[in-house]
Amino acid sequence: MPVCDEKIPCGACVRHAVECSLTTSASRADEAAVDSRRSGGIPAHNNAPRPHRRRHRELKPAQLPQTPSVTTDPASSAATSNRQIDDDPFPYLNSLFSSAGSPDSLTWVDLELMHHFTATTWQTLPKGYQRQEVWQIAVPKLALEYDFVMHQVLAISAYHLAHLSPVRQTALVIRASQHQNLAIRGLRTVLPVISDTNCHAAFAVASLLSIGAFSSSSGKLAQPGQPNVDMLLEVFLLIRGMHHILKEYEHVIAEGPIGKILQQTNRSGVESAQLRNVVHELESVAMDCSRGGNAEGETRVAALILVKWIKCAVGYAEDPELRVTMTWPLDLTEGFLSLLRSREPCAVRVLLIYCVLMETAGSGNWYMAGWGRSVKASLGDADSMCS
Repeated sequence: MPVCDEKIPCGACVRHAVECSLTTSASRADEAAVDSRRSGGIPAHNNAPRPHRRRHRELKPAQLPQTPSVTTDPASSAATSNRQIDDDPFPYLNSLFSSAGSPDSLTWVDLELMHHFTATTWQTLPKGYQRQEVWQIAVPKLALEYDFVMHQVLAISAYHLAHLSPVRQTALVIRASQHQNLAIRGLRTVLPVISDTNCHAAFAVASLLSIGAFSSSSGKLAQPGQPNVDMLLEVFLLIRGMHHILKEYEHVIAEGPIGKILQQTNRSGVESAQLRNVVHELESVAMDCSRGGNAEGETRVAALILVKWIKCAVGYAEDPELRVTMTWPLDLTEGFLSLLRSREPCAVRVLLIYCVLMETAGSGNWYMAGWGRSVKASLGDADSMCS
């Protein structure tokens, strides 16, 4: 049973997202802000008093906030909604939040999911220096310390098991979505107070969220007509948004429990025939766009950035295609992303080449399966315009 440290609120309650009996209603808001740096947990939304000493296996995750059943003016509601979106400092997390709600309690299924993650799923995650030490050992340890890491670990495990168990697919996808909802809520409480202490947990969840964004619509889990180019752009925004926040702490993360995943080892790799062809096509696009307006200029830069990441990945990544699919979005300009949203032919031409890399990555990584082919198909007429 957790020991109370007599702080207000106490560390055990903050970590496990329950109401602390030591907290008074008058000072609750100020004290929560102070202790949020330590917790990285999910704040409780139930105002009813709860005992602050509970066994972890008895804990019930905090429920998602409920929409009040009141009648409001539609115009006023729309204005409020737009204002909330504009005020949201982390809008790229919204697309991952599902309507599945949150789990009522931790169950035997969750124990199975943790076992599956440490026994099997970790072996399918991005390769890198001392991958086992990071995914199988360090991340589960962080999950024991931070609830929101635990929820994202369970989410990825559930998605993976859903791919392996068609009979249980529906139930497992729902469970994965529920855990990912709670992971996102917890991450939202940490990002405003990111520090040298909790940046490791935030980086672990950010890495797994990117995989979760792909896996929820990959392979047999994909819905008809999905994934499409707009869903891919949402993943791009997630990768870019998390990188923007965490890059300031990269040197701290590199020295921490999961820092080895950032280390690069020289492999002296050789470009495959496919990668050579891709580089040739991209250089051809860059040449074609060397004279033109803003759209061509943005496209030329994006094509050369993709070439840069390919050459870099060949030198140190065990899975160059997967590495490129995850890193290219980091350097893209807002201008180029706007061109993709409007299906500008020159920009789509580069994205189609990127889809070739995604398809190769999906052939060896379950969470990317089908993405390249499906995104290409979603471009429809824009594809033919680039031919």
